Amino acid sequence: MFHVTFSKMISPVVTLPSPHDGGGITSLGMNESGDLLCCSSDDNTASIWDVRAPASPCGILAGHRETVNFVSFLSSDSNYIFTSSDDRTVRLWDRRRQATIRAWRGFADGVNCCRVNNNGRTLVSACDDGLVYCHEFGGGTTFTLSDACDRFMAAPQTVNDLIVTTLQGGTEVIITASEEGGVRSWLASSSEGRATSGVPDHFDVPGEATEGDVDEAGAAATDRLISSFDEINRPVNHILRFDSMLFCAAAEAVFCIPWNKSRGIVADVSAYADDPAGAPEAMALVGHTDFIRGLACLDHERLLTVSDDHHLMIWNTLTGEAISRNAVHETEIMAMTTDGRQDDDAEGFRCPRIVATGGLDGIVKVWQLNQS
Repeated sequence: MFHVTFSKMISPVVTLPSPHDGGGITSLGMNESGDLLCCSSDDNTASIWDVRAPASPCGILAGHRETVNFVSFLSSDSNYIFTSSDDRTVRLWDRRRQATIRAWRGFADGVNCCRVNNNGRTLVSACDDGLVYCHEFGGGTTFTLSDACDRFMAAPQTVNDLIVTTLQGGTEVIITASEEGGVRSWLASSSEGRATSGVPDHFDVPGEATEGDVDEAGAAATDRLISSFDEINRPVNHILRFDSMLFCAAAEAVFCIPWNKSRGIVADVSAYADDPAGAPEAMALVGHTDFIRGLACLDHERLLTVSDDHHLMIWNTLTGEAISRNAVHETEIMAMTTDGRQDDDAEGFRCPRIVATGGLDGIVKVWQLNQS
């Protein structure tokens, strides 16, 4: 039983008019400055809002044929928005014209999310077919129209989420979270070869995938796997890396897995044999009573989570204790986003000031974070 009270760390700013005619919110994206918000829905559309003038949406993105699972602003220019959908496509939109600039097809199943890599030139997508797809699309606002795709098998079941980060030395890696509970880090480029010591000699993906499936998918997974953690044993829906910790939302708990900037996921403390005192401790944040739908770092010591249990919680990531537990929606909370920068290293991080939450009933609420 939790005895924390409603937090003074958040205060309501605005509730948006239901933007999707009863459709549930599936994803939220906010630009870095926090003035633009994009909401996707199971009504196959996404809506764009100016948080400063929220009487009605300032744009509707219509074109997908099935549920839109994910939305994200291009970090370098918030005039552009990515969406991914169960219709097996990823789209890049110009929000000013509310028009598709580019649609990527060729996915074998629904696409759960897409991220731009660190140099802004590759779009990395997580798919229901267990594959990760990497498309070159150029940089800045000069978008390449190539269909060239590097793809690899990352899981025997759905890849629910992924992030792109960099190891010490500049090697770019993709971290995946999948339905069977696997959390794994991979070389982002199949041409880089093995980049770190301690890479497993093999990776046996359970399930019914055949060798032909892996070959057709491009580089074999064994050539790209860097490290893995396969002991969660429940679906991992969301992941977030910050500094030396990887936060994994799995069902109603958050598993905090140590991350080594040279080796990746730390499955055991042997990775810190030269510095055992520097090894972070794994822990689980337990307090929600239903599936967790979003993660965000507030600062170096606090993590924010939202859940199907209608609650927003704030955690002390050093102790694992709940700081606050707030009922903020009348239905399941399906998505969350913040302003600021959720860069995975302390030097690039900027504390968020605003958080938006979206419910199964289509209601979106915007909150002020009171940093105290």
